[in-house]
Amino acid sequence: EQQDVYAYVIQIADSAALYLTRALADPGASARLAKADQFFYGGNIQGYLKLAYGAKAMAYHRWYNKADYKADSVIKYANLSFSNASEEAIVKFEANPVANDQRNFFGPARQNLATFRNTEWLVNMWKGVYWGNVVDPRMAFFMKPAVDGSFNGLKPGVGNTFTGNAATNNFWGFPNTSVVAGGVDTASRTYFKNNSPFPIMTYAQIQFVKAEAAFKKGDKATALQAYVAGINGHFDHLTKFTGYTPITPAARAAFLANSNIVPANAADLTRSQILMQKFIA
Repeated sequence: EQQDVYAYVIQIADSAALYLTRALADPGASARLAKADQFFYGGNIQGYLKLAYGAKAMAYHRWYNKADYKADSVIKYANLSFSNASEEAIVKFEANPVANDQRNFFGPARQNLATFRNTEWLVNMWKGVYWGNVVDPRMAFFMKPAVDGSFNGLKPGVGNTFTGNAATNNFWGFPNTSVVAGGVDTASRTYFKNNSPFPIMTYAQIQFVKAEAAFKKGDKATALQAYVAGINGHFDHLTKFTGYTPITPAARAAFLANSNIVPANAADLTRSQILMQKFIA
């Protein structure tokens, strides 16, 4: 049952936090861990501890629609988790592994996503269709436009209705549905290169969870603060990757300054805004 599973997740995270806290007091623990931890935190025990607290925040948040939801517990453990995007839990991959299945699952060498595309709903979010037509600068970072310069998404259950110069590219930057010969990833960006690091838990994710918890509690000021931190955190997260079109500081600032994205007054923040930005991130 769900209530048993989530309670057990919290129990495991508590145990992890206990032993990790003990390990922090051992001067040699981090160096020993690093020998078997080249592709995650590199032996950084504090990183694992913050991941454990993030797991607790996420687990407590699963009760959002229940009468016994504990917003304060979510906020407490969110605050103990990542302080910024540099602390995120991200798995890394070797550039030239021995076996192909040691590469990133989403890269062209693994050939798993040739027919996949962004959905119309996500692309419309980037286009600002649902909030004053404010174009998100992350759209052109994540998504390579069609030959005619348009950004189009697919309707689930309908498929790719765009053809010719309007044909929608896949995540590797190609309009066709065949796999890339030799797994070449030079047209891929963000999470879709063969050795792109893959996020397990991010600072932005935790901040949006905190924003939801504060919103539920009625603390709109804290909710807005966490909401803005979540958006900024995702922009910071993306600096670890390459995109089709770089995001300039001016574009980022203009996006956050738009009242359709960040309301001037905390009282005007909606849960829909939090969830939409959380989905994008």
